[in-house]
Amino acid sequence: MISFLLRKKAGNRGFTIVEVLIAIAVSLIIVGALIEVTFQGLKYIRQVKSWERLQANANLVMDSTAYWVKQASRLETTGSKLEITLPDLSKKTIEKSGSRINFDGKPFTTGDVNVTALSFVPLAHSVRIAFTLQAPDTGRTLSVTTTVARRNDL
Repeated sequence: MISFLLRKKAGNRGFTIVEVLIAIAVSLIIVGALIEVTFQGLKYIRQVKSWERLQANANLVMDSTAYWVKQASRLETTGSKLEITLPDLSKKTIEKSGSRINFDGKPFTTGDVNVTALSFVPLAHSVRIAFTLQAPDTGRTLSVTTTVARRNDL
């Protein structure tokens, strides 16, 4: 019976069923490989976007906090809370609330990033700021530590 499937008659110009089945099998393997490569690429893109969100939030927190600390005439710290008194005697407060950092009571970090740690350590004329952000979708974390000096004390 197999010889019947493989044999071509003299006047027929088509494909045998075996040739068609082999072509379908090879096509399915190629399509499967392309689908796998596509899904791996999408997974990588999601990880990169998650990392970019972590970095963007870290930059926002650091830049904004550094700006206000430099303007401060007085700093008061209590663990994860920083109270900044400006030269005009107005106050700014930066603190950890739940999984976010709040600035004057308003959320400062985006909802797709969790703040797992935040600390302020007073130094002679500056403050050491340390925090850790985590992306809930990938579990990646980013820890940042820096020291910012007040300009008004220089």
